[in-house]
Amino acid sequence: MLHVDAYIRAIFDADPPLDNEHFLHHFPSPSFLLALIALKGARTLVAAPDGTLFVNPTGNAGMASGGSGDVLTGMIGALMAQVQCRNLPVSLAETVAAAVFLHGLAGDIGSWEKGEVALVAGDLLEHLPRAINEPELAWPLTLRPLSPFLRFVVRWQR
Repeated sequence: MLHVDAYIRAIFDADPPLDNEHFLHHFPSPSFLLALIALKGARTLVAAPDGTLFVNPTGNAGMASGGSGDVLTGMIGALMAQVQCRNLPVSLAETVAAAVFLHGLAGDIGSWEKGEVALVAGDLLEHLPRAINEPELAWPLTLRPLSPFLRFVVRWQR
């Protein structure tokens, strides 16, 4: 997981774009890396080597605090393990996108209760069960339903 600015500096040795929207329209496929990339930002992006790009509609500025990336990393690992153990027909990119979606939704729920300024990483864990059990809370933010975990994540295929 990288922030968009760090990805651009590390991979392309270039200055980052002015905003994530500009970056999204000029997003280079990670196919040359043969890696799945999660780019954290105002709208976290999950990019697969095949050109599939997931744009997460959940999350807020209050999640830009110490430890929230660690929570996301744990959620990605946990969902990957569940997909593997249950032999679910879900790709790695979809699994990571689902974790990013739930992470953002837990942050949104926490911000509704505490406000963005007071939000800390532990609040994401506290509100994760509600995010998992009530993903429809994000419905006004979303565009296209997908699978049970990803019903609300926007997916773009190049």
